[in-house]
Amino acid sequence: MVLVAGSALYLAITWLAVIAWDIFDLFGWQGAAAYCPQSWNLLWICLFREAGPTEVLQWTLLATSVLIALHGRHHAWKIGNTNHAMIFMLLATGLTLMLLEDSLNVRHHFTVSVLQPIWSPDPVPTTARTAWEAFYYLVLALIMLAPVLILLRRTSPSIRVLASMGVAYAVYGLAAASSAFRYVDSAYSRLGDLLITTLPMTSANHWQHAQARIAQWHEKNPEETRTLGFYLMDMMVEESLELLGALLLLAALVQLHKFFTLNSIEPPSITRYQG
Repeated sequence: MVLVAGSALYLAITWLAVIAWDIFDLFGWQGAAAYCPQSWNLLWICLFREAGPTEVLQWTLLATSVLIALHGRHHAWKIGNTNHAMIFMLLATGLTLMLLEDSLNVRHHFTVSVLQPIWSPDPVPTTARTAWEAFYYLVLALIMLAPVLILLRRTSPSIRVLASMGVAYAVYGLAAASSAFRYVDSAYSRLGDLLITTLPMTSANHWQHAQARIAQWHEKNPEETRTLGFYLMDMMVEESLELLGALLLLAALVQLHKFFTLNSIEPPSITRYQG
């Protein structure tokens, strides 16, 4: 649980740092973000960018969860408890797919490699892209929900285990749904731009510098519509939700592992279960 507590502390500190540096420029430290590559002088881009420290920590949490699930599956299979083995195997499968998606951007590569040639030279329509990503996350959700259904039907889990899994699933589900529908009605751009104009940011030099960089990018790529607000949502908000979901999933998995270890009364085997 040290990794879970440390990740939660990291998330809290990074948000406080972004508020202090990027929004209020306390102590005049904001300029330090300029030393981070491709940060556009904004600390939140440095911390929450693609393959940045926040995402790497998320990969670490997911990978640890996969290892715990595989260990649980091995132990359950070794003692002949097929119910527990099936639960852990499904969790390991779903968590592995989540790790591959976050680290390798599977759905984005599918969009570029499969969908883009269909509509080339035009960009992939928002409807088609959203439908594909929603389907992808739906399949992943079904894989992750399957062990919960087995858990409820064939065991007697504690309220603590169910609550921890429920909260973790809800947070990660929110992040996944937000990501899948981020282009619908320019949701991320509209909401992110609203945040930028609402908070005391717009007139600050570092924000003006970032806006200028976005404008230059749009001039070179007329088909590009993503705004600075889009990246605020896509990086800081979405990555924070995913990190929170990953640490809650790890905590829930630890609780589940402890519950199965301490539960001395084994449920009937799936192969012998008569309904």
